[in-house]
Amino acid sequence: MADQLGITPEQPHVKAPPAEDSYVEAERNALQEEVEREKKDDFLEDKEDVLPAPLPLTSAKRRAQSAPLPVPKDEAVIEVEKILEKDLADVYQNLPENARPIFRKKGEEAAVALAEMIRSLDLKVKKALHLIRDWLLTIPRVNKFFLEQQAKIKVDELKNLVDEKREERSRLP
Repeated sequence: MADQLGITPEQPHVKAPPAEDSYVEAERNALQEEVEREKKDDFLEDKEDVLPAPLPLTSAKRRAQSAPLPVPKDEAVIEVEKILEKDLADVYQNLPENARPIFRKKGEEAAVALAEMIRSLDLKVKKALHLIRDWLLTIPRVNKFFLEQQAKIKVDELKNLVDEKREERSRLP
C-alpha cells in the first residue's frame, strides 16, 4: 500500500509546511482588533466577562477580602434593626447554618428601606408590611400565622417610631 502512495520505507514522511508566522500574527492582530471593537460597542453591558483574571491572593489578603467591611449605620437604621430583631433571637439561633446569611442579608435590606421611610417620616404601611413579610419568609418552614403576627407587631412599632420622630421635629424651633 505504501508503494501505491509513492512512499517507500526509505523516504521520511513528508510533514506539512510550517505555518507562516506573519499569517498567524496577522490573524491574532485581527482578532485583537475585533475584541477591542466589541469592548467599545457594549460599554453599558456588564463587564464581568472582559475583566482580567484576578491575581492569586496571599492568605492575609484573602482573609481581609473575605471579611465584609463594616457599613456605617445611622441612627434610623439601628433603631429599625432593633425593632426587627425584637423577639426573634430564638428563631435566628434555630435557623440552619445555610439560612442565616440569607436571613441576615434580607433583614439588613429591609432595615435600610424602612429606615429611609422613617427618615422621611412617611411610613407606607403596606410597603413596610410587604418588606417585613418577605424578610420573615426566608425562615424555613415558618408558620404563616406567626409571620403575619410578627409583621403587624413590627409595623405598629415602626408607626410609633415615626410618630415620635414627628413630635421631635415639631418641638424643634
